[in-house]
Amino acid sequence: MTCRLPAAQTPALLLALLAVFVIAPVRGADAGGAQVIERENVVESQRQGQAWKDAPKGFKLLLKDRLRTGEFSRAVVRLLDRTMLRMDELTDIEITPPVKAGAPGSLDVNEGKGYFFSRERQPEMNVRTPAVNGAVRGTAFLVSVSRGKTTFGLFEGELVMSNAHGNVTLRAGEFGEAVAGRAPRKTAVIDATNIIQWCLYYPAVLDADELGMPAADQQQVAASLAAYRAGDLLGALEKYPKWLRTGSTPARLYRAAVMLAVGRVDEAEAMLRAVPKSAAGRRAIEEMVAAVKFEEYAGAADAKTSGEWMARSYYEQSRSRLEPALAAAKRAAEIAPKNGYAWARVAELEFSFGRTGPALQALERGLALAPRNAQAHALRGFLLSAQNKIADARAAFDEAIALDGALGNAWLGRGLTLIRQGRAEEGRRDLQTAVTLEPTRALLHAYSGKAFSEVGDAAAARKDIERAKEIDPRDPTPWLYSAVQKKQENRYNEAIRDMEKSVELNDNRRVYRSQFLLDQDRAVRGVNLAAIFQNNGMTDAGV
Repeated sequence: MTCRLPAAQTPALLLALLAVFVIAPVRGADAGGAQVIERENVVESQRQGQAWKDAPKGFKLLLKDRLRTGEFSRAVVRLLDRTMLRMDELTDIEITPPVKAGAPGSLDVNEGKGYFFSRERQPEMNVRTPAVNGAVRGTAFLVSVSRGKTTFGLFEGELVMSNAHGNVTLRAGEFGEAVAGRAPRKTAVIDATNIIQWCLYYPAVLDADELGMPAADQQQVAASLAAYRAGDLLGALEKYPKWLRTGSTPARLYRAAVMLAVGRVDEAEAMLRAVPKSAAGRRAIEEMVAAVKFEEYAGAADAKTSGEWMARSYYEQSRSRLEPALAAAKRAAEIAPKNGYAWARVAELEFSFGRTGPALQALERGLALAPRNAQAHALRGFLLSAQNKIADARAAFDEAIALDGALGNAWLGRGLTLIRQGRAEEGRRDLQTAVTLEPTRALLHAYSGKAFSEVGDAAAARKDIERAKEIDPRDPTPWLYSAVQKKQENRYNEAIRDMEKSVELNDNRRVYRSQFLLDQDRAVRGVNLAAIFQNNGMTDAGV
């Protein structure tokens, strides 16, 4: 179940934000009940006997409340202090009370898909579907209910699927399914990237102006196009006419691009199948999807349009080739100088080389052209953080979250700035939201583990750090934090081995850091290793 997402989505100099921070003790579970943390497009709630109504961010759910997402919509719900749920489109859930006092609560999943992530000290809960009950002693799992069939995929822990006809126990890495009238059974392991691809974040690469969309099509999607050009991907999808399903080749390409804004990869690929393989826009989208899913792409070698060069930039970076990635981004901006996405991409890659000045120049140009680009605002937050302007950085991350709450980097950045400001519990929650939004990104788990480590919650820290190692065995970051955690537990020999492993893997971060910054990282790891040697009485080795 190993999956490496391209760190093209991970800003450089992130290590500096979390190199040193102090967190106050975490308080008890939130007594306010379940709450909608993030929503995309249509999300509605229903109280008993009442009509469905809009459920805005911050909406609190009571026992027996229902929550549902519409077509091309998603939501994130905090169920408990450390338990989160990511809902896919067309998902319907109900929060139900415990069967008896002291028993774990239940969640009914009537239809749709949900990804659960928990770091509760006692994570047991019940998930009920029309076909089966799931007694969960796990901390990360997926449930899917469609056409009478329930599928569970367990990433951590243990889960017992049971109904009147039998039961089966799933352990980490196993999948099971059930239909009404039959005993549940285990199924073949499914690739984690594919089963949870609706959670992945797909950046915009197409330049709307070079699609060549006929005037009639442009008129039909004018409001959507205006939002897209401004950088507002979710707004572009929301404003796309629900009744418009066909159109010219450029219109199909554009629809595929906006569907990816909420992870609708299957629908986007189906739309692309009606587009000639030679179409530049199709090649751009396919290459970008391959980059996000860290797959090989065997498309055309010669990029011509700004969109193709943008996709090439992400793909080159996913292959750990930063110089060609930056060159491709600059070429995209050169071909389409009014493409705000291209300038933001140039800024991101300049930052990967530690060149803050050129990064800021490109970013300001990108934001002037596309002021509602959430990724650009998040990048601005990291640039400000690198300058130790923490309050301004947090404001930039707030803006990014307001524009696109599905952007994991925005929650990550805000969480780190909150921690730096001494608001540890809020920061830890933001890091957990980032992990829930993009569960297959190892780096997010590593930072979440570091946060739990700093508050003395060794069990939760180990879970996130080990999960990060599983997702990307080549990433040195979780090994660094694992060593620090083991040092705190006085497990010095194990800490030394983990730190040496982190040093060995250091250059794997070249996927989003230049050689100069990698050398800085190696120095940080060396200093930490020296400290562990000295604490273990190995002074000469430390020196």
